[in-house]
Amino acid sequence: PKKKKKKTPPPALRVFVVDNHDDVLQPLCDAMAQKVVPLQGLKVLHYDSHPDMGLPELSADLLDRIYAGDYDVQSLKPLVDVATWMLPLVWAGHLQEIIWVCGSWCHQMDPGTYHLLIGRDECNSLKVASQDPLTPAQALKHPCLRYWAVDGGVADRELLKLSRPWTLHVVQSEASGKMSDEDCTKILSVLGNGPWLLDVDEDYFTCSNPHREKFCTLFGQERYELLQSVYGLQTEETYYKALHKIVEVGLFREPLPTFLA
Repeated sequence: PKKKKKKTPPPALRVFVVDNHDDVLQPLCDAMAQKVVPLQGLKVLHYDSHPDMGLPELSADLLDRIYAGDYDVQSLKPLVDVATWMLPLVWAGHLQEIIWVCGSWCHQMDPGTYHLLIGRDECNSLKVASQDPLTPAQALKHPCLRYWAVDGGVADRELLKLSRPWTLHVVQSEASGKMSDEDCTKILSVLGNGPWLLDVDEDYFTCSNPHREKFCTLFGQERYELLQSVYGLQTEETYYKALHKIVEVGLFREPLPTFLA
């Protein structure tokens, strides 16, 4: 009888654990250099309480080299941080589609699918733009672009000297931590059969007030509650509800542009 051919085992799943979120750049770039993952068109399933999609300040020369794929991670890593590491990878063309899965308490962006551009403006700064024409006022109220607009990170698409299209999906879990069947189906549909990466930040599961935690660690919960009573501090829930109300109604002592300068 003929000998049965042994089945080739599937390649081992590569898992990397890093301290700072931007430290993921090194293993990701190594994997691309080793052709474990493709250089272009990757999708990322990004679990996090924060988007991590801020825009770093990079020189014109480095922007050119990143766009052309002629750069090394050592030149990029010192210039990004935990909040700005993702979009340079979009600018390089490595990432084409990002699914940001956030907790029920996250309100930086509204759930939805957004077709965007990342590009370089006339000042050689990275900017984000909608693929549809928008005024600056519309960008500030946009369910997604407002995240970048408050820092001056949004530009009109016509003003971008060079750009790449990309797609962002924002999916929000329920208060129980579960996702709806509709959102699960959407994620599966987006990822499809192509190459994709799973990126999980542990603060997706819990995100607390670091200042309160540090105070309680140093001085104890009892003294924190005493501090609240002495200074009439509101509970965090009441405080954040008040902040949302201020922004929603526009209860500012100064004109809004003063806070966006």
